[in-house]
Amino acid sequence: MNSKSLLDRDELQQLLGACRERILQLDRLVIEQKMEWESDATEWRRQQRHRRDLAEWLIDGATNEHGRLVKSQIDAGLGGESFVPCSFAFTANGRRYRLELVSTIYEIKEADED
Repeated sequence: MNSKSLLDRDELQQLLGACRERILQLDRLVIEQKMEWESDATEWRRQQRHRRDLAEWLIDGATNEHGRLVKSQIDAGLGGESFVPCSFAFTANGRRYRLELVSTIYEIKEADED
């Protein structure tokens, strides 16, 4: 073999090695993204359950035994919640309801200066 073909072969081996390394990097990236996606999907499902439970509780407190609204506003006490659904629809008791967060309450305290 001549030196030109050895150089070509070495260059080809280097390119092949670089391609394999890039493939491994991409595989690791896909795995990381999948883990993030699964975590986000789990959190989304938790928020959906929370929204459903909140809607059922609010509708139960705002309607009579026939599903008719008897109160137009209910304090849900969501001050410490990390996820507060603001506007959504929900079906309960064979009726469709629209729930909207119409006010927020803040507790204000004097703070020490830093």
